[in-house]
Amino acid sequence: CLDTSASMQGVPEEIGHSLVVKLLQLAMQQDRNLLLVPFAVNARPFDVRKNRSKLLDFFRKRAEGDTDATAMLELIIRILCEQPEYGGADVLLVSDFQIPMVSAKLQKDLMLMRENGTRFYGLQIGETRPSQWPDYFDRIFHLPYESRMRPWFIQK
Repeated sequence: CLDTSASMQGVPEEIGHSLVVKLLQLAMQQDRNLLLVPFAVNARPFDVRKNRSKLLDFFRKRAEGDTDATAMLELIIRILCEQPEYGGADVLLVSDFQIPMVSAKLQKDLMLMRENGTRFYGLQIGETRPSQWPDYFDRIFHLPYESRMRPWFIQK
């Protein structure tokens, strides 16, 4: 799941796009499905390996809008429960985690998914701020950067 809200503009967006390319390479090497769920307020999932034209369209769009994880998380839970090709998958959320907390019901659903074996990981790009989100993840990795500097792996 990749946060495409306005707060991800610039370097965070570039990092997210670079990560999608690397994950696609790994999925192809391992012959695995790769579902990308870009989200801001709405979630627009597609299987990267099966629909390369959508991936190209995704790379052309710029991050914009507000952030709400509700639609994305509801969609992820539904896909993991109803689509066998994604059953047993782990979830990686790439974001700056400037995301309002979701409803108590959805928090409970996330905990239930974790209890049933789904692993939720996060990659927080940018400044680390206190948040309730870590309670719902197995681990959140942090990738700090200074806005005036580009990470070493993004060169133009």
